[in-house]
Amino acid sequence: GASTGGTTGGGDPGSDGGTGEEKVDINTADLAGLTTLSGVGEKTAQAIIDWREANGPFTAPEQLMEVKGIGPAKFEALRDAVSV
Repeated sequence: GASTGGTTGGGDPGSDGGTGEEKVDINTADLAGLTTLSGVGEKTAQAIIDWREANGPFTAPEQLMEVKGIGPAKFEALRDAVSV
């Protein structure tokens, strides 16, 4: 049985990694990674993970505002630190 190797992350057009500071990928970050974000504690980090499990991967950072505990003001504080 020939198995084709899993594709390792299709590069998004427009994302040329390594510009400026490291951003937290809200689709792959674990609890510890998410709690490094400004204003995000364990409760909110867990809510982000729960949202991901319920809805699938985030397609835009703005979807963080759908997560319990993150409103527009908190999102503004996070916006520059996250990526999808």
